[in-house]
Amino acid sequence: MKATGGCRQPIHLRGHVLHIDKATGTLLHRYSTATEPDGVLRVPCKTRRASRCPACAETYRADTYHPIRAGLAGGKGVPETVSTHPCLFVTLTAPSFGTVHTRREGDGKLLPCHPRRNAPTCPHGRVMSCTAKHGSDEDCLGEPLCPDCYDYTGSVFFNALAPELWRRFTLALRRHLAKPDRAQRKGPARRADDRLREGR
Repeated sequence: MKATGGCRQPIHLRGHVLHIDKATGTLLHRYSTATEPDGVLRVPCKTRRASRCPACAETYRADTYHPIRAGLAGGKGVPETVSTHPCLFVTLTAPSFGTVHTRREGDGKLLPCHPRRNAPTCPHGRVMSCTAKHGSDEDCLGEPLCPDCYDYTGSVFFNALAPELWRRFTLALRRHLAKPDRAQRKGPARRADDRLREGR
């Protein structure tokens, strides 16, 4: 437990490692998980999601901060003159495929899921409102208020094609920034992005 830093769901590794000098072929070091308790080496999961593993999330929480700060203010090999460059923080949000049950909090208090006065009724006769304060372990979280209205096909396609959509967006962005009408700038524009994604 101590070796994994208190990781809630450590990864279990089995096998062996041989370190061999390429020049001489001499065995420098040998390691096998057979000598570990239960024959398994446990290593931290290294997730950044606190809901999955609070210990690892805390350990790696600052990883993103440092390169972003260096890109804005300089440091870690980046000149301080970078702070005079224009900068944009852009949030790209996936489309909605329908209203789903969710857990909301505000000022440390649990809030109703989707409270709405005069909530509309969907074509299938369901009122599009939910005043329940859902617990974190409830099975309904993420389920649509109306399963018949929810665009399951669109959701599946979007998630399956998200990597390609991101690739095409970044290509189009690079081309846009490289257009000749931006030649008056001092040097080429460069894109630096950091993607933070929380999956369910």
